Amino acid sequence: MIAQSPSIHAKGIMERVLSAKNHSPKMYVLAKTLIWVAAAVAVALFGVVFGPIKAAALGEQSNKVAAPSGKVLVWVDREGKEERIPAPADEYRHPRISPNGMQVAVTVNLDGAKNREIRIWDLIRKTMTRFAGNGGSPVWTPDGKRIVFASDRNGEFVLLWKAVDGSGEVEQLLSARDRLLTPFCWSGDGKSLLVYEAPLNLEATTDIGILSIEGNHSHSLLLHDRHNNSQPRISPNGRWIAYTSDESGRNEVFVRPYPQLSKGKWQISTRGADAPLWSPDGRELFFRSNGAVIGVPVISGPTFRFDKQRILFRGNYFAIMGHNYQTFDISPDGKKFLMMKIIR
Repeated sequence: MIAQSPSIHAKGIMERVLSAKNHSPKMYVLAKTLIWVAAAVAVALFGVVFGPIKAAALGEQSNKVAAPSGKVLVWVDREGKEERIPAPADEYRHPRISPNGMQVAVTVNLDGAKNREIRIWDLIRKTMTRFAGNGGSPVWTPDGKRIVFASDRNGEFVLLWKAVDGSGEVEQLLSARDRLLTPFCWSGDGKSLLVYEAPLNLEATTDIGILSIEGNHSHSLLLHDRHNNSQPRISPNGRWIAYTSDESGRNEVFVRPYPQLSKGKWQISTRGADAPLWSPDGRELFFRSNGAVIGVPVISGPTFRFDKQRILFRGNYFAIMGHNYQTFDISPDGKKFLMMKIIR
């Protein structure tokens, strides 16, 4: 493994601990203990990274992310025009729109992030329903009938899925003791789920895994190298994977062919970015960078090509350091974005 600079290593450690806190408050206690050991070692070796690591250990988001008192869900169109969704303000995370565009699944942090649950907001009836306790990071199945989510059971990180209508039992799809598991997106055929995986070993890099929904739910690592890879998103035509990586020394958005990732690689962003998101028709790729939502036209053809990026809008919308976070979504018609607006 190529050695990372102290500042990059500190940032990676901070992201891992914040991920643990929001993924599983129970497991966060262990991660926080480990981080203080790492902090002491870092001070002895470098004398320059204790501040950021201390902030992570205390659960602070860093001085680059203001601690909000609450958030509201809003629609924002491509010109930045905003429309509030009448759901009550709360500590929202990970908003995901259902495939039919009629519901929003969202994680809600409770008791100062000591607990969390998943709720569903009905955009038509304007009602909020509790879907699952001790769960987060919801991902709708392509048919909209189930939601996959992250949780923890008996000291293990797990991925579960559950029918939206409440029928049947909750089923476990994957478990791990040594790494955080966060569901992210589906393959084009809907038969595989891509997963963000963050080892509790803070020296290890984060990976993108792939889980089969068929048969015995076979699992393997899709992208594992010496860099932190995260936030996978498969294009609507199933040919490309967009993801975030720190291989340049900071988080940037990349695209590779899917499923043969070794056949090419394109760096899309250049000024620091994360949270890639495809338009429903696959003709644009969006991401967040320095407080803005950026759009990049994708040129159709046998090879991947893209045009000049442009800023769509800026605003006081929630973003957080942490590779397991998805901080916005797009409506099925591609005309507006679902954002979390910070209120104070």
